[in-house]
Amino acid sequence: MSCQKGCCGTSACPQPTQPTVAAAAGAGQVTACENAGDLTTLLESAGDRFVLIDVFTTWCGPCKQIAPRVVAMSSEFTDVVFGKLDMDQNKAFAQQYQITSIPTFVFFRHKTMVHKFSGADEGQIRGILATLRNNAYDVIPNKTEVNLVGLAKAAQHNGRHGVITSFNPVKGRYTIDLDATDTLAKQDLALKATNLLQAVQVEILAAEGAEAGAAAGVGKVVGVAEGGGSYAVAVDGAEAGAATSAVLPENVVLPVGTVGHVTGLKAEHYNGRLGKVVTYDVDTGRYLFQIETQKQLKLKRQNVLAGPL
Repeated sequence: MSCQKGCCGTSACPQPTQPTVAAAAGAGQVTACENAGDLTTLLESAGDRFVLIDVFTTWCGPCKQIAPRVVAMSSEFTDVVFGKLDMDQNKAFAQQYQITSIPTFVFFRHKTMVHKFSGADEGQIRGILATLRNNAYDVIPNKTEVNLVGLAKAAQHNGRHGVITSFNPVKGRYTIDLDATDTLAKQDLALKATNLLQAVQVEILAAEGAEAGAAAGVGKVVGVAEGGGSYAVAVDGAEAGAATSAVLPENVVLPVGTVGHVTGLKAEHYNGRLGKVVTYDVDTGRYLFQIETQKQLKLKRQNVLAGPL
């Protein structure tokens, strides 16, 4: 196993003091994993959050140099769980994840490795974290059109249309570039996913009779129908100025890639969870829905919503 700078163990390698485990634990930022059991506990306790494990040795100078920067990043990226693990004390970990140089940073989500990087490069670590957090399956992508719903303190914005320009993982809020209206100027708002209904293009299915489940048209979600519980859909081909159609979720096929939330399952621990439509099976009428890094559910149309109804 080698140090990324190739100088460890020689007089050429600087030896700054490694932050102690006690100091890191006291700051509540970086958790020292002494063994595989500690690591398993940390990964399990992280839940839906990403986990960064700083893999080091006590004799590696670059490991010591980057360690304080990792501590600083843990205060900045408060939505990420940070841990560290001494490679010399956990050789099985190196074999399992094919680690041949140090420092190495291993990124997990849902106890599954999602990325690995070797080197004492703070910029690379920051870039990887930003990419993972912003491109996760349960984050609505930038440039997605949305309609605002369910705002209580700023109800004047309900029904407004805009586009997502960025996502702040720490605050869990999307920045929305809102269109101007007759009474409100163009502006940006930072909102949670619970106030965003995605303006996606959908396939509308026939609701009743022998042709139930057959395609009845296509349209765009423009809001929540009066009374709630249904999408307000502007149907393609309708005359200019025509009223929107109220369409139940069970009669809508969301496009692949839509980030939606789960609802109405008997397994209640899934309800409210965000995930992504991976595929749609016409024969069964079910989505393959990404709910965790390596977990997918087969869900009925009515169990996946493109936003609060």
